[in-house]
Amino acid sequence: MTCPRTALAPLALVAALLAAGCGGEEPPDGPAGAGTPATTAEPSGAPEDGAPTGGDCGDVGFTPQSDNGAFAIQARGVDCATAREVAAAAEDRRGGAYQARGFSCASTGSTGGPLPAIRYRCEGGGGVITFEAS
Repeated sequence: MTCPRTALAPLALVAALLAAGCGGEEPPDGPAGAGTPATTAEPSGAPEDGAPTGGDCGDVGFTPQSDNGAFAIQARGVDCATAREVAAAAEDRRGGAYQARGFSCASTGSTGGPLPAIRYRCEGGGGVITFEAS
């Protein structure tokens, strides 16, 4: 069965609107493709570096294009830049205890599944950092 071209017109219109962002506001640095440099966003939900707040500090990759890294980094009483540096120091530790930036870090267990990860808790200077490394 064939469809007349006019029956496909509404689908083409919907696809065009979705691709164009449905008429939303332009980004603050100008319209897309206007020759403005691209920017790199902070990890999702991460507070700005230097902010002494807790919360989600994102992830740190150990190996590009892989699942090897520190994930779900959480900080309490520590800024995210420090939390990510401490978590990054877990690379190649394989669950072993370590110290970084004045924090003492130890494994608190591991996750299951096809890609197990090691849970870490780091304490120092009144702050706490937790994350999973794989």
